[in-house]
Amino acid sequence: MEINTVYCRTHSSIIINSRSPIPPLMLSLVFSLVFSLLLSLFATGCVVKQGLEEDDAESPNGPIAGTLTRSPDDDADGDNYSIDEGDCDDQRYDVNPGRPEICDDGIDQDCSGEDLSCDAVDGDGDGVSVREGDCDDENPAVAPGRFDVCDDGIDQDCDGRDLSCLEVDDDGDGYSVRTGDCAEGDPRRYPGAMDQCGDGIDQDCDGQDLDCEDLDSDQDGIPDRIDNCPRDYDPRHLDSDLDQVGDRCDNCPATANPNQNDADQDGIGDACETLDDADGDGVRTADGDCNDQDPTVYPQAEERCDDIDNDCDQYPDEGCDSDLRSVVISFDGGPSLLGSTLADPSACAQDPTVDENCDEVPQRQINLSPFTIEEHEVTIAQYRRCVRLGRCTPPLRVPNIESSLRFDDTQFDRLPVTWVTQTQATIYCRWLGGRLPTEAEWERAARGDSPLTDRSYLRGDTLPECQDANIRGCHGDLKPVKTNGDQNISGVHDLIGNAHELVDGYYDPLWYAVTTPQDPTPPTQANERQQIPLRGGSYQSATAFSTITYRGFRMLMRRDRALPEVGFRCLFER
Repeated sequence: MEINTVYCRTHSSIIINSRSPIPPLMLSLVFSLVFSLLLSLFATGCVVKQGLEEDDAESPNGPIAGTLTRSPDDDADGDNYSIDEGDCDDQRYDVNPGRPEICDDGIDQDCSGEDLSCDAVDGDGDGVSVREGDCDDENPAVAPGRFDVCDDGIDQDCDGRDLSCLEVDDDGDGYSVRTGDCAEGDPRRYPGAMDQCGDGIDQDCDGQDLDCEDLDSDQDGIPDRIDNCPRDYDPRHLDSDLDQVGDRCDNCPATANPNQNDADQDGIGDACETLDDADGDGVRTADGDCNDQDPTVYPQAEERCDDIDNDCDQYPDEGCDSDLRSVVISFDGGPSLLGSTLADPSACAQDPTVDENCDEVPQRQINLSPFTIEEHEVTIAQYRRCVRLGRCTPPLRVPNIESSLRFDDTQFDRLPVTWVTQTQATIYCRWLGGRLPTEAEWERAARGDSPLTDRSYLRGDTLPECQDANIRGCHGDLKPVKTNGDQNISGVHDLIGNAHELVDGYYDPLWYAVTTPQDPTPPTQANERQQIPLRGGSYQSATAFSTITYRGFRMLMRRDRALPEVGFRCLFER
């Protein structure tokens, strides 16, 4: 005897015999019962199913005569979903594509192909799950991107630590107590401020008021009263023609001209324009000779590895052991994405403060000309050479701030140079024949070989861990360049962490909505606080603020400020 099981929407079952011999006297009674049963089945929505466990079971020769088989169009468990409609278990009423998923119970209730992990659930409704970085999924006030209340014992922004109030810049001057502000509450006093001599106030936070006899406007270590170029940094105090005007500011450094006459206002003094190749090397000063008193110095001359710019291209000793320039990575011109999809452009257009990522939208497809960019951030050793040759000014020094006192210590040579302003970074890049990258160029370099792929990090949207980048305090301080996994497939290092990076131009939260699609130029008009954008994360920034599209909303700084976690790299046009 074979058994047919009848499943009903009321979940009742009944067993009938389909192949046993039936006595003639019972035949009419059996047919009557079967007929009544079929009427009942059709009336209640029941389905006859062959076999105890099998779905639409068949014999080797096809369906068994006298049985009812079920089509994929049927809904065996009565949950309003058939197999054809995506029901992955048509024997369970609680499993279908419309069911809410119960996490980590081993059952795929919503037929998505897998059981939901509880780490992927946003338990507190703050929009972020544990898998996405929520460090307390029972508290909606705690998630990556939240503002951290200092010294309350709670890590609101999930960066691994509570914010210290010593790190807060209450007076808006760009510095906190931890970064050397000696008068938090007075925006006119901060490291690097212009000290008014003899007023009894320590404006620059160096521990003392400036004596007017020691006033040094260009901060080259030579007081203005004896400096031959008091507005131009030149610690070597050079004066080749002995006319009391230093070479750095002399419009004709090879010929004495203390009056600095320049009738045509072309930047070349009259004394030089009347000379006819003083050193006999075949090139006049007016034609590009950068030292017409030295016949070994002229355009296209061979570099002699003597710290002198023999070929007059600004950078001395190309190809020599003292040549510390970085390897550069080349990028072809073409289309690239700019920005993210992390905020609603329409809502942001109405209120730019509605979402912290509003300055990253709308995401645009732009076109960039080809360029090369340094493979890592400029190091202390590289920048020190520029200072030693008198082309750059030293980084800011702040008493009792250890990171600002590393510049002369060679053990830190491979660290990114920090404590420099945007202007200082620009001067260094010009010395190399380059410039700071624009935000669009920096982001293109960070996108590597996939410029049109929408992603947050170098390898997609997966959150980087401590071995992937120097972020969120994992290593506690800056690390030497190129020493962790923070590298994209194109070979550009230290984009996610280590030091934030200066770029060209000012900050405008609405720039992406109005910029041109071809080689977007950065904003040239400053806001009232002279703010500039920063790109990339730093050794202490939260993961959420270390994406390749983040513009530094929480770290915006003034153009004339220098900070311990902000460095830069240079770009060169091709």
